[in-house]
Amino acid sequence: MWLQAIVVRRQLESADVAGFELRGVSGKLPNFVPGQYISVQVTLPDGARQIRQYSLSRGSTAGDWRIAVKRLNVGDTPAGEVSNFIYDNVFEGQQLRVSVPMGEFTLDDSADPLVLVSAGIGCTPIMGMLQELVATQSPREVVVLHADQSAAAHAYRHELADLVGRLPAGRLHTWYERAHVEHPADGIGRMSLDRLPIDLSSTVFVCGPRPFMSAINEDLVSLGIPQEQINHELFGPLASAVA
Repeated sequence: MWLQAIVVRRQLESADVAGFELRGVSGKLPNFVPGQYISVQVTLPDGARQIRQYSLSRGSTAGDWRIAVKRLNVGDTPAGEVSNFIYDNVFEGQQLRVSVPMGEFTLDDSADPLVLVSAGIGCTPIMGMLQELVATQSPREVVVLHADQSAAAHAYRHELADLVGRLPAGRLHTWYERAHVEHPADGIGRMSLDRLPIDLSSTVFVCGPRPFMSAINEDLVSLGIPQEQINHELFGPLASAVA
């Protein structure tokens, strides 16, 4: 099912990520569960219609939808043409053709501890989950782990820290490939779980590039977390992303 949504706000969230707040053209947009995604269909300059998926980066209690689009430096290849087109050409007041929310990368209703792991633009479904946890005043233990190129490249960096700080049992750890004295991180380079106190009963959500997800999945299993407790955001067969 396709809907028309209007961009009511566009905001830069990092050097190459733009956030788009969407509102229904013909009434309220459908409800969703934090962690779900929508498909966006665009018509490119050559007339081709292309569809790409974007996670909803806001909690379900907010009303409007929000997605984040990263501009990719890959020219006109299929991997980046839709995101680059939206980033370069879509602004406030314009409309987007969107699907209803989909996906099963969503929080459960248990009281089990949570570990939310992301890299780069993979933070978007995690942001929606955190907003929901804050809005419902969840008492769950929540460990948030994020890796990025740098503090400047980290989309929603300030919002992420604020949300985790508002959780009664929230902890945030970050890793950046490039260090900056004004924006320190817990680690430089590859995310490492070795010295983190992670409850082995935790439900884990991992979202990011495929090599990152594969490496983190291996690390989590090595720590003793059962594979069935690890959830991945993936638009394709799990086996292709997690060895």
